[in-house]
Amino acid sequence: MANHSSTLATILGTTLVVGTLSSLGWYVYFTYQDDKDSQKKKKKRTLSLRSTKSSSTNDECSMEQQKYKPPFPKKIRNMLSNCRLAYLSTVDAEFSSSHLSLMRFTYWQHPEDGEVVIMSTNRNTKKYEFLKKQKGVALLVHDFGSGHDGQGMHSITLNGECRILPSGSNKAEEYRQRHLEHNPEYPQFIVGDDIDILCVDVTSARICDIQDQVVQWNVQDATTDVTTSTTPQNKHKNVVVVSKDLVQIPYIDLQTLFGNDEAISIGSTTVSTIQEISSLFANRLQYDALRLTFTSQQKQDLLQSLLDNLQDAFGPNGLGFLEVTHIPSEMVQLRSTLLPMAEQLANLPLQELKRLERPDDGWTIGWSHGKEHFKDGSYDMAKGSLYVNPFFGGNDNKNPNIYPPSLQPHLEERMMKMTRFMGQVGLWVGTLCDLYLQREATVTVDDDPWMITSSLVTGLAFKARLLYYFPKEVAIQDMQSHTELKEENMVFDDWCGQHKDHGSITALLPGMLCESNNHTTTKQNIGASSNAPYPPGLYIETRQGELVHASLASTSLGFQLGETLQIMSRGKFRATPHSVKAPTMGPKSSCGRASLAVFLQPMPNQVLPPLTESGMADDDDGYGLQHRWRNTFGEFQKATTNQFN
Repeated sequence: MANHSSTLATILGTTLVVGTLSSLGWYVYFTYQDDKDSQKKKKKRTLSLRSTKSSSTNDECSMEQQKYKPPFPKKIRNMLSNCRLAYLSTVDAEFSSSHLSLMRFTYWQHPEDGEVVIMSTNRNTKKYEFLKKQKGVALLVHDFGSGHDGQGMHSITLNGECRILPSGSNKAEEYRQRHLEHNPEYPQFIVGDDIDILCVDVTSARICDIQDQVVQWNVQDATTDVTTSTTPQNKHKNVVVVSKDLVQIPYIDLQTLFGNDEAISIGSTTVSTIQEISSLFANRLQYDALRLTFTSQQKQDLLQSLLDNLQDAFGPNGLGFLEVTHIPSEMVQLRSTLLPMAEQLANLPLQELKRLERPDDGWTIGWSHGKEHFKDGSYDMAKGSLYVNPFFGGNDNKNPNIYPPSLQPHLEERMMKMTRFMGQVGLWVGTLCDLYLQREATVTVDDDPWMITSSLVTGLAFKARLLYYFPKEVAIQDMQSHTELKEENMVFDDWCGQHKDHGSITALLPGMLCESNNHTTTKQNIGASSNAPYPPGLYIETRQGELVHASLASTSLGFQLGETLQIMSRGKFRATPHSVKAPTMGPKSSCGRASLAVFLQPMPNQVLPPLTESGMADDDDGYGLQHRWRNTFGEFQKATTNQFN
């Protein structure tokens, strides 16, 4: 009986959608005709739909007269970016006929065209014939059933004009490529000599959420009202930048504590490197058997001093950032030869870069550019990245890494050496985090006292990301007006919008500005590279909402915290909000930026503790931890990356 009820509900639901969208199509047609006749398209009327109790999902919602101002709010952009199926309603006024189609679509906030929906269709279809006669369309999109609890959040009726893009035009191919990237499993519906690209310019929308609240949206309502238009970036006029010294730990102190044969003992076995620890775990030794023993009072005193420094960096009053100073000179020299290769990589021919892409791996291996989007739905085109796993290399059959042949073997050799070094120092920092939590008595009886360290060494699932931020051309302004901040309409975090990493710990190599001139790359450390009021580079947001420029010396490494560490520590540590600013004035505005990050993270099957109130993020905008937490790291990582890819 239950199966029959489910089938009946499906049939009734489908009939309801079909009937409603047919009506929607006619409504849009007549409204569109009224607009043409009365206003000559100069200013279109809002295409608001009135509630008729037994209508579609949207029409069953209560008519709350609220409005979103363009662009779409970030929750809606995120939903549209993640969805792929929509119901398209078209009409033929001449023969009083309507048609409903289930369509693959791609939402895009195009820099020139605004809010658009991309679709494709064979020319030998009824909808294609209808669209040649009548441009007004309606689409229904919903994400019900897609959430981790089986329940989505919104249904949206989009109204607009549908353009058939000229076959073979640059615009058509640009949109076709974007559509194919969003729907890679269905090239048969997107690519072909008889397939045209459709573009719906969205003019109005009705948005209904799971709480039966309806909000109107109309493109004509676009204003500068910052209370309803949200972006992931910070405007200059709202930015408060303060000076704050970074907490430092000398590399030699970490090496003294952890990097020799006396430092760490598991039972009777001495361990000194990541590889040896991993090997022990491969033999199923439990990390709760670890007894960290220091053979001298001097080392015990050193440990307490380092834990005090860790508290200053990562504790309640800390910035969430730690600088490890005076790394080996060999690594300083390696940085100077590795980072310029990021620029060489990013400027390879597009065909060669395309061969480095691995979309089936979720863009977490190989080359990635323009595959992430901000909270507001806009795509991040400012940087390109090469992802690798530091602990796979050479001819290993399981090696997923891929490199451009034209930069081999130097790129792989330098990447492996540097990222493994950064990963080892990061593991030392992770062990200090465990020891700090033990000292502060924040580990519960149900917790593994070595949860952070053990989760990182088991499987060594680290990811490295070689980044290149493309030059940001900005007009040079009067140097006397810097303090007046004339470029107030520019976004502050224009190279990388403010965000938090979702892993445990992120190791950072100091960034380098790269200015190409006649194939010669001029390299400059980011810290003192600009005389603008706010120099380019990495910025950290304090818990008071101020920004601090995290200027690292070229002889240092930086470490910041991710959301997984926040979860594991039950909020004792907090993920580090950070962003990257481009040069805004002066000759350095034409520079690119190279950097390298190593993300220390657990294996996908790592169980995460329950999310406590103190472990939640401060914001509740649909992106906070309370919305993305899952039982395992793999599920949490998927929920997080789905928000931004």
